[in-house]
Amino acid sequence: MQEGAARSQLPVRNMANVYSSMAAATQYRKFLNTELMAIVYDLETTGLNPAINHPIQVAARLCAVSPYGLDEICSQSWYINPGYQLPQKIVELTGITDRFLATQPKESEVIREIVGFFENYPVIGYNNGKFDDLFMQQMYQRYGYAWKPKMSMDIYALVKTLFKPGQLKNQKLVTLAEHFQVTDQIEAFHNAESDTLATILVANKCLDLCKPAEVTGNGATCKVKSVRYYEHPKNWKVKRIYVDTDITRFYFDVTSMTWNPVYDDDLISQYNMQDVIRQVLNMTGCRDEVELASYKG
Repeated sequence: MQEGAARSQLPVRNMANVYSSMAAATQYRKFLNTELMAIVYDLETTGLNPAINHPIQVAARLCAVSPYGLDEICSQSWYINPGYQLPQKIVELTGITDRFLATQPKESEVIREIVGFFENYPVIGYNNGKFDDLFMQQMYQRYGYAWKPKMSMDIYALVKTLFKPGQLKNQKLVTLAEHFQVTDQIEAFHNAESDTLATILVANKCLDLCKPAEVTGNGATCKVKSVRYYEHPKNWKVKRIYVDTDITRFYFDVTSMTWNPVYDDDLISQYNMQDVIRQVLNMTGCRDEVELASYKG
C-alpha cells in the first residue's frame, strides 16, 4: 500500500522522539522464567529463498534455560550436500565449498537425525523468524515432517527494541558481538556453529538490558480509528504501520520496532502509548509487536 501524495515526503525522525514498549524484552524474560530447555540454532544456505534454496549447514545447541540466561548442554552440526553447485557469493560468505560438500550426506540422509535432535523444543535464533524457521519448515515438509517447535524466539527482534535507532552502526550479529565484546570467543561469523555460539553470548548479554518498560499511563488517551500498512515505493527498507487516532497520528517503524509521531512538532511522550498499542493490537488481531511487524492489512 502506498501513502497518499500529500505524505510523499516522509518526515525526518527525531531519534529522541520515539517510544519503545519493550514488548520483546518482556516476552524474552517470560521465556527464560517459564521454559526449561531450548535449542539455539542457525543455518547456512544456498541462497535467500526458502522455496528454491536449501540448507548446507545446520548447527544446533541444546541449552538449559533459566532466569539467568542460556547454558549450553550439548551441540550437533550437520553439513548437507544440496546436490548442485553453490553460488560463488555463498562460497565467499561462508567458506563452504562444493568440493567439501561433495563428501557430505544429502538432506534425505540426515533429516531423521535433525528431526530427532530438535524434537519439539523451543528454538532461539538470530533473525530466525524471517529466515531460518522458513528454511526448516520447507525442509521438514519435503520429507513429510511438520516444523512445530514449542515456541520460536528471535533475538534479532529483541535487539531492535533494546537499542535506539542510531545507537549501533547496524544490527548484524557480528556488530552485537563487537558491542558486547565477545568476538574473541567466536571463531568465524557466517558459520552456523560459530553463529549459534554468538547468539547465545549476545542473548545472555541482552538480559541485563531487558528491564521492565517504563509505565507511561499519565499521557493523553487517544482513540484509535484506523490502522494501515505502508511501504515506501522507492525504498524497501521503509515499512511502517500508520495509526490514525482522534487526536494525532503515529507510525510503527517495522525495522526498528519503535513508535513515532507523524508530525515534527508532536511529542510522543505526551500520549499514553501503552493504551494506543493495546488498541492497535486488538484492532489488528496481533498478539504482540513482534507479530504486528508482519501485519500487512
